[in-house]
Amino acid sequence: MKKNFTFLAHSFMPTATTQPQTLSGSVARCTRCNACVQSCPSYLLHKEETFSPRGRVQILRLLLDRKLKYTPHQTPINQTMQDCILCGRCTLACAGQVPVAHQVLALKKAVSLPVLPFPFKTFLAWHAKHPRWFDFAVRFIQRLRAWHLFAVFGESMIPLLRPIAHLHRILPAPKQNLRQLLPKTRFHQAPKKPEIIFFPSLEARYIDPTLALTALDLFGNKEVLLWPEMHSGLAAYLLDDEKLCLQQAKRLLTAWEKTGGKKKLPFVTDSWEVFAFLKNYPFLFARLPGWEKRARIFAGRVHFITDFIKAKKSYPQKTALDFSGLLSLPKETIFSAQKILKTHFGKNFVECEYSRFPVPAEIAALSHVSQAEKMILESVKQIASKQIKQVFCLSAWAAWELNYALQKHYPCAQAKNIVYLQAKNDRI
Repeated sequence: MKKNFTFLAHSFMPTATTQPQTLSGSVARCTRCNACVQSCPSYLLHKEETFSPRGRVQILRLLLDRKLKYTPHQTPINQTMQDCILCGRCTLACAGQVPVAHQVLALKKAVSLPVLPFPFKTFLAWHAKHPRWFDFAVRFIQRLRAWHLFAVFGESMIPLLRPIAHLHRILPAPKQNLRQLLPKTRFHQAPKKPEIIFFPSLEARYIDPTLALTALDLFGNKEVLLWPEMHSGLAAYLLDDEKLCLQQAKRLLTAWEKTGGKKKLPFVTDSWEVFAFLKNYPFLFARLPGWEKRARIFAGRVHFITDFIKAKKSYPQKTALDFSGLLSLPKETIFSAQKILKTHFGKNFVECEYSRFPVPAEIAALSHVSQAEKMILESVKQIASKQIKQVFCLSAWAAWELNYALQKHYPCAQAKNIVYLQAKNDRI
């Protein structure tokens, strides 16, 4: 075991309050009210208390209070923690905003449970620690069509590559990355007086660069500075490399302060997961008061791309919002996106429900492909039962996962990223 539970109890968690809170403190905030249970996809599949957010929190509480020993009960504890897809839907339903997904992730790290399948853990480590290797590997796959080769082996004979086969099915075929497309746009040079800093997602950088270009269109004539080479620290956080995570977070904060000076430029991203992580930067620096203060100022200037989508006239198509993501926390952004879609589609907009099955985020979809498929199928059933024709997703990954399932089981509906709500015709 990498860490003991005493150390784990004093690790800091994201919180809805202004004060940092330890893991033991956030666990103690659970009142066992049961509001979260019906929002949890793993509970809805298993129908067992131990697979509910409340059950997981109680297991954590007993472990931290030393009333439950980990080793004799290792197998059932690991199973219930591994079945958590880290969607954060329970936190949205919780009046106390208990960050269950972050708590489960902390326990997984402490007992060395795998967070990602080996191939993607390696790729993520390259992205976090050796970005040049990562960039070379992606270009190699694109140029030699190795992506298709890996997928064939994954489908047939090598179980380790099965997640790659899953990716090959759902993702758009990678042709060019963002770096190759930027020289053809007005954003190829850094502006002298930037008004906005845009931090594109990994999906926009390497898989679907039109996502980034569509997001850039939303800024109009504003001078935009792109930061496609910077790191948020999220990858290092998931890999449990605390030192690297803090280094990358400090580097990002320092670069943001130097770029904007006293102006404190808006920092915008199209990644739902990165946005949620950046909003919770202060908890990373809970033991460093000076950096924590700077992180709070920065978090106040972080925006999700939906803040730049303008609400327009109503459209006669039944529409819903999917707010699935990884470690999601920001409720206000979900309400903002919901308001935009309400204005666009009027009475044809179907209200968000926390009890709707979420689309599993990257980690769950790749770690538990069969379980993820069951959850997505349930989501498709709910969409079909309400005769929804299109679903806008806050996460690019969720949009690809859901759209693949819809084309397979309910082809009269489609899912796409919310950025494409106001896309130009040549971008779609």
